[in-house]
Amino acid sequence: MVVVNANVSNVSTIERIFIDTPPKSAVMVTRQNRCPESKKMNTPEAMNESDFHARVDALLAELEDAIDEVDADIDTEATAGILTLTFANATKVIINRQTATREVWVAAQSGGFHFRFDGAAWRDTRSNEQLDLLLSRVISMQSGCVVAVSLS
Repeated sequence: MVVVNANVSNVSTIERIFIDTPPKSAVMVTRQNRCPESKKMNTPEAMNESDFHARVDALLAELEDAIDEVDADIDTEATAGILTLTFANATKVIINRQTATREVWVAAQSGGFHFRFDGAAWRDTRSNEQLDLLLSRVISMQSGCVVAVSLS
């Protein structure tokens, strides 16, 4: 359950919901709602290796070109399936391919993330967040500039 803009009059109602709901049920609901689509994601076998490499190569090239166009102090370096973004504050975001699992991995100051292509978008295997949304968030946070990443 997510509460946005809860005011004092709602507190007793919210407390009652949690008191009346057995903790086991609350945990199950949370898990089901956390990532409902994750089980529907394509498995690594769904994309052959050459398709995976072509898709990731295009993704990394698109990201590198787009970031080079951004009016922010972000250096890009692409080498052998790894795109490294280096920011003015010396922090980095590293985006790389993991062929064995057919995933794209992102290492950022806020943590590590694994993305699998679901047929339409790259999605985090834990949270189901789309890659472009995560990149927008971590690049903005680490660069100090608002950066919106949109993948086609």
